[in-house]
Amino acid sequence: MREEEQAVWSVDANRPLVDMRTMDYYYSRSMARTSFTLVMLGAAAGMALLLGVVGLYGVIAYSASQRRREIGIRIALGRSAETLRGCLCGRDWCWRALAWGAGWRWLSG
Repeated sequence: MREEEQAVWSVDANRPLVDMRTMDYYYSRSMARTSFTLVMLGAAAGMALLLGVVGLYGVIAYSASQRRREIGIRIALGRSAETLRGCLCGRDWCWRALAWGAGWRWLSG
């Protein structure tokens, strides 16, 4: 900062210089609040995503536990794993597609 002081004093020797800072300093200070806000927003978004995933897992686990007897009977009657998976997930895919469609409709405005 010595060079800047000399440059100012060469033009006006009576000009007092107090707390001289660079533009980078002021820019970083002005961006500090924005950066903090973005970090907090990212953390909140991460928590929302985590809660959504845990909630979805809970719904699917509950649905499977409600159909446990049906799954056991189908296995006992000789249904293969692939057809059983298709039968059980077929009903769920309809709900998932409906939820995705509603979400995209809501996001698109």
